[in-house]
Amino acid sequence: MTRIVHFCLLLCLAIVQPAMAQSSAPRPRGMPSSDGLAMPVWIPKSQSEFDVDATITTLALAEPQIVVAKEAYATYLKKWQETVVAAKPELIHLAAVAAAAHVPMVTVEAPGRLAGLWDREVSLRASLRKLDHQWFNAVESVMAESQRANIQRVRDRRIRTTCLGLNLPIGSANVDLYRLLEETELLPKHAERIDAVLAGYEEAATPLFVALAEDHASLRLPIADASERMRQAENDATAQETAFQGRSELLQRVARRQSAVKKLNDEWLPKFMGALDVAATAFQSAYLRKSYSSEIDPDGLHPKEVHRVLREQEHLSEDQREAIDALWSDFEKQHSILTMAIRSRYDQWVERMAGTMRSEGYDEYRDLMRKLRQDRWELDRRTVTQLANLSPPPPESEPAGWVESFFIIFEKTMETAKADRFPSYL
Repeated sequence: MTRIVHFCLLLCLAIVQPAMAQSSAPRPRGMPSSDGLAMPVWIPKSQSEFDVDATITTLALAEPQIVVAKEAYATYLKKWQETVVAAKPELIHLAAVAAAAHVPMVTVEAPGRLAGLWDREVSLRASLRKLDHQWFNAVESVMAESQRANIQRVRDRRIRTTCLGLNLPIGSANVDLYRLLEETELLPKHAERIDAVLAGYEEAATPLFVALAEDHASLRLPIADASERMRQAENDATAQETAFQGRSELLQRVARRQSAVKKLNDEWLPKFMGALDVAATAFQSAYLRKSYSSEIDPDGLHPKEVHRVLREQEHLSEDQREAIDALWSDFEKQHSILTMAIRSRYDQWVERMAGTMRSEGYDEYRDLMRKLRQDRWELDRRTVTQLANLSPPPPESEPAGWVESFFIIFEKTMETAKADRFPSYL
């Protein structure tokens, strides 16, 4: 029964991961979506995850202050809804007008027929930011001086939250390490140990996230406009290339902002890991999952559980365990090299795509990535074979069931991989 349970669990994992890869849409992440119009419409759908209760807890407010904070939040919600509801029909109308009278823009600073839509979006974003400031101002007005030490950090966290959710092509540009600590529930357990690192990160991160969000917002319509001009010039190679170059310049501005956030996160990740100590690996794994496509991390056939079960067999001698440890050490080095190669090639492709949104060179990229993935899977298979030879499990035992399940899943994965779309464009 134990072997059957292990097999079912592992088989589900093997089927789900390739199925996810196969269903990946080829349209690049981060491309404008028109929702039926030639010009995309930006309409906020929520309060950008403003967790007022968590904010109140972080600020350590007393009961009378909590009453003020919640009353201010009720006002905030009412005004937020009123502001968005009032803006929505106007935004849709302006987008339709822009789509019906498409005239190429001259410059980003002089957006022509997009001016009305652009100005209304800018106005709406400013109004929503003002509501955030009003809530914080109302709360800060009833706080004692001794309570205000961290108020700016809490404000900055809210600002960064409003900068997230852009679904950017460069995955780690979507990651705020503070939010990741919250999501992994590591923050409460390690708050004192990591506070100095966190303060340094937040001070550096906030202006980068703000600059990225501002460029993404201000260039969204010009990028959509350039894309429309490319579409209309499909029979005029010169005009299409001119529009493409113009769009690429805009995309590259946003891509540079994304790369700056990625660089910051990559630089600060080891500092957080050093402060987190035993929780470092869990935090790193969470960051990699957030930063990379599920096709890249993790390795769905990684044999760590098979290794654990085989090494824990009671009948093994010390010599056998030493041999297993040596084999596993070599495996981890080779696996790390292959995984880093996959991530590196993925990073190069994504950064290129973020700046062009064109798929030239995809076939070469796909072939290399599929080879690297296959090499990593073959390393997994070869290692399980060697582990089983070094520590043969008794027939019908739990370790034998893990080994048998691995090879069944391996064959299933190889079959599914023949027809999947790995890697997707983004």
